[in-house]
Amino acid sequence: MAFLEELQFTGSLGDLSFYRMRGSDKIVVRRKGGASKETIKKSPKFALPRLYMSEFGGCSTMGKEVRFMMHPLRALADYNFSGFINKSLKLIQKQDSTNALGRRAIELSKHPKLLEG
Repeated sequence: MAFLEELQFTGSLGDLSFYRMRGSDKIVVRRKGGASKETIKKSPKFALPRLYMSEFGGCSTMGKEVRFMMHPLRALADYNFSGFINKSLKLIQKQDSTNALGRRAIELSKHPKLLEG
């Protein structure tokens, strides 16, 4: 991992990205990579990842609603609990054996115990 010492800017320049990493006051430099947005949306190679992305989108949307309901308790938390909620909702989603991958439902009323804690 490279760090930028003298210059102080963030953003991208060519195929390099400059950004501040959480927990560090240094600017980190990385090379851009991975598939393009258009390739992920249209390529047959990404058919399965698109199904998983769709399901995770459902978990994130439901997680937003759960966090909204917990808003009065948010001041009691000393960490970001969004990841825990999304993980729990994903476990609930995996319990749906009637729908196909990419269309599985998140049925909180059938599995309330999985959200405990």
